[in-house]
Amino acid sequence: MPPPPPRVPSLPLAMVALASRWSSSAPPLGSNDKPDTGGTEPTPPCARQNSDMSVSPFDFATALQSRTCLGTHPPTMSSNARQVVHTVMWKARPTITPELTQSCIKAAKTLEEIEGVISSNLGESFTTDRSQGFTHQLVVVMKNRDVLAHYAPHPLHVAARDNFFRIAFQSEHLIAMDIEI
Repeated sequence: MPPPPPRVPSLPLAMVALASRWSSSAPPLGSNDKPDTGGTEPTPPCARQNSDMSVSPFDFATALQSRTCLGTHPPTMSSNARQVVHTVMWKARPTITPELTQSCIKAAKTLEEIEGVISSNLGESFTTDRSQGFTHQLVVVMKNRDVLAHYAPHPLHVAARDNFFRIAFQSEHLIAMDIEI
């Protein structure tokens, strides 16, 4: 008979809680209270606790992937209840100057004046070995998808895009992505 596999050290329950707590309405750590699901939702695998009040690394990974922890489930959200992160990456034009870069950073900050935009930041990458030539990134956090719908045609976005971003960056070398968080 082969020897049993070595026991993988378990991660403290606090690490799971810090990594995947959803809201202050979740039950306190170590609580055996489960949300009232009416028996319609199964208990997630990450809800299995060891007797030493820790969760195995497998369950920790499952908790992170499923975004659940200790029997608490993520809130049910429509797509308009989740924040959106809009990311754009560009390659700088050879003619870009430090002054133009600063003007682009200021123009990006004006996007925060658009209703529903939580934050907007533009910066130059400090890594070149894995950026594939992309030099600058814009990250805009928005309240929900509805904001994204009126963001693109908004006059502040159009002004920043046409008067700064298209002058400083190569439009033909652009990557844009939107995710919900």
